Amino acid sequence: PNDPAVYLERSNIYSDLGQYDLALRDVNKAISLVNNDPYRASSYNNRANIWKRIGDYDKSLADYGVAIRLAPKSPKYYANRGEARRLAGNLALALQDQNRAIELYAGGPGVALGLVFRGDTLRYLGETERALADYNEAIRVEPAFAPAYTGRGLTYERAGDLVRAKTEFETALSVSENSGRGDNSKSARETAEARLAALSSGVEQPKFLPSPSRATSTT
Repeated sequence: PNDPAVYLERSNIYSDLGQYDLALRDVNKAISLVNNDPYRASSYNNRANIWKRIGDYDKSLADYGVAIRLAPKSPKYYANRGEARRLAGNLALALQDQNRAIELYAGGPGVALGLVFRGDTLRYLGETERALADYNEAIRVEPAFAPAYTGRGLTYERAGDLVRAKTEFETALSVSENSGRGDNSKSARETAEARLAALSSGVEQPKFLPSPSRATSTT
C-alpha cells in the first residue's frame, strides 16, 4: 500500500513491541511517501520517538529538529525534543524547549505532559519548589495523569519525605488506567511500582548523575 498512515500505525505497533528495526523500516517508508509538511513533521516526530526509545539521542534530536522546522508552532515537538535533551544530559536546552512547548500549548490539550517534562528537568536541576509547582499544575489540568503523580513522588522522595512519596506513587498506580497507553504513562506506572517496592525494602532512590541519560529512569 501507498498510504503512509498505514506504515506509521504499524511502526507504532512494532515500537511498542520493542521491534525497533521493523518500526524504523515502516516509519522510513512513511516518510518517503508523505508530501505535505504537517504530515512529514508527524512522521519525523514518530521516528525521533523510536530513536529516543533506543537511546540514540543524536538521531532523535536531529529528527525532532526536522519536525520543528516543518511545523514550528507544534508544541508537542518542542516538548519531545526537550525530553530527549534532558535524557541526553543537556538540561539548559531541555528547559528552553519545554518553556517554548508550554507557551505554545497555551493551556490547551497536552499541556499536562509539557508541564511534567519541565518538572522532570527542574527536578534534575535541584529546583524542588518549581518542579512541584509544575507537577501540581499538571494535576490541576489533568487530575488523572499518572506521570505527574510519579514525578511528584520522586521529588518528595529526593527531599526525604518518604510518606508523601509513597502516597504519590500509590496514587499514580491508582489513576494509571486512565492515563492512556503511551510511553510516558507506561514509564510512570513502572517507576511508581519500582519505587514503592524499593521503599518497602529500604532501597534508596538512585542518585542523580551529571547526565540523566546515564542514570536509571526512576530518577
